[in-house]
Amino acid sequence: ALLQFRGFSIACMEQVEEHLLAVSIQPEQDSRILPSATSLHVTSPRGIYIVDTKEATIKAVLDAHSDTVRCICSLPDGGILTAGGKMDATVRVWDSVAAIIMIPTLA
Repeated sequence: ALLQFRGFSIACMEQVEEHLLAVSIQPEQDSRILPSATSLHVTSPRGIYIVDTKEATIKAVLDAHSDTVRCICSLPDGGILTAGGKMDATVRVWDSVAAIIMIPTLA
């Protein structure tokens, strides 16, 4: 499935499970709309969106950075590491994605 974030472009993306991606986004002035793509509704460029590519849905939002996330890395234990941009300058370690997607979606 082709997915898009209206008004945003992808800053960083990492596959965390078979059909799950951790995605960070950034505002985009000239975002083109692809008529054949499924649009995902997002409200903040600071979050990390756990996206189910099979269902074309956002499963969870990890919102703890104060700037666009510039780095996402899968960890061997199933968690993820994220790093914010220069206005944030923090690194965060998140528990396993399986546990994270049990949290209700905030987007």
